[in-house]
Amino acid sequence: MPFNVGDLVMCIGDDWEKAGNPRWMPPHLPVKGCVYTVRNVFNYTTPAPGLLLYEVVNPTPGTHWKTGARIPDEVSFIHLAFRPVRKTSIDVFRSALVPIEAIKPPKVPAGT
Repeated sequence: MPFNVGDLVMCIGDDWEKAGNPRWMPPHLPVKGCVYTVRNVFNYTTPAPGLLLYEVVNPTPGTHWKTGARIPDEVSFIHLAFRPVRKTSIDVFRSALVPIEAIKPPKVPAGT
């Protein structure tokens, strides 16, 4: 599922310790059920793009937050832990308020 910079995404899985190497776990992580904005998409050589989020910013690229070891980029989050947020127009709700024609009950013959 392709994501683009600026897309709104919802975190649907936040078991980050199982998803990656705990030694490289950043201090700030997305939380399941929260909505985020895509800041960058890393398309590595694997078919699993990584996302950076505006609302979750970790230490600047170049050093590991705990060990100080050199790393090339800010740690990104696997795209499979997110789903796109659907943009819903208010018109969908306005159309539900359009009155329907009154249903007339069937005429019953007198005396029955």
